Amino acid sequence: RPGYRTRPQKTWLEIQARQQERSIALHKEYEHYLGIKQHYAHKGNWSKLLIFVIGWMILLQSVLVILVGLDVLDYRDYDWFLPGFLIQSLAQVIGLAVYAVKHLFSDINNQVSSTTSSPLTPDT
Repeated sequence: RPGYRTRPQKTWLEIQARQQERSIALHKEYEHYLGIKQHYAHKGNWSKLLIFVIGWMILLQSVLVILVGLDVLDYRDYDWFLPGFLIQSLAQVIGLAVYAVKHLFSDINNQVSSTTSSPLTPDT
């Protein structure tokens, strides 16, 4: 019968509006994906830098202790310098390691809200 609908029909404008909403949602999800990818790339760069810095500090401490042990360097007039320097350097190494574990190796899912729904899931 003309003019009789057995089920609701979507108009062209409704379909076009739904497609545009879906397109925008998918674009936002893709941008979020790119942000997460860049986030982990930066974490990798910072990890490499911290590994280099911590390695350099440990190497410097080792060389200093070896040179003092071989009597190449003499700190007898400065009894406080060598223990203070080694303790301070060790504290920096531990501090950098704690920072790395806490911030660089944390899961990004703990930082992102889990209440956001994916645009790929069908509407119910």
